[in-house]
Amino acid sequence: MSIFRIFDFFRLNTDAAKQEADTATLWEDDYLQVEIIPSDNLAFLQQQLKIYSAFGEAHRTEEGFYTDIMARQSNPVPTTDKEFRADTLENILSGHGMPKYRRVEYGNDYFFEQKEVKTKAYGFKSFTLFFDVKGEFIENIWINIKQITSPAQLKIITSTLYDLGESYNLLLVDWNTDELIDLKDKRQISAYLR
Repeated sequence: MSIFRIFDFFRLNTDAAKQEADTATLWEDDYLQVEIIPSDNLAFLQQQLKIYSAFGEAHRTEEGFYTDIMARQSNPVPTTDKEFRADTLENILSGHGMPKYRRVEYGNDYFFEQKEVKTKAYGFKSFTLFFDVKGEFIENIWINIKQITSPAQLKIITSTLYDLGESYNLLLVDWNTDELIDLKDKRQISAYLR
């Protein structure tokens, strides 16, 4: 193998690693499962979490699977009604030092069929905040979270979520664990992330 081919091999591997670092992966099963929405929906969410929790208990098998599914109802006050500007959200995220992903890769080619919706992502491999933009406004905000091991990243994530809560009066609802977090409360945020 010539010396040039060896350099090409390392360059291609470096380029692939850089592209992977710049790419957030979005899976259909994660879409809006940990959702960030206006706090105007609080009473509705509390009611829905009780209903879904009871449904889950009634349909859970001993192996941890479910025998049925239940579709969620739409929030009475959608995020789009609040007319949160995407550029303002991006300034908040980057202002806290949360890196922007240059690409969003969909786990399935068919996942988003709406051409007018653009998905953007900020964060780290352990925590990614996604949002859909329609025109200049935010349509949906959700996160994909894994174990956060970096104290520096945990600090950035906590302060960012708190700022979003203060700026937009938002709640985080985790439909996987039936948790509801007031993003204006740092203690709730810290407890949830740990």
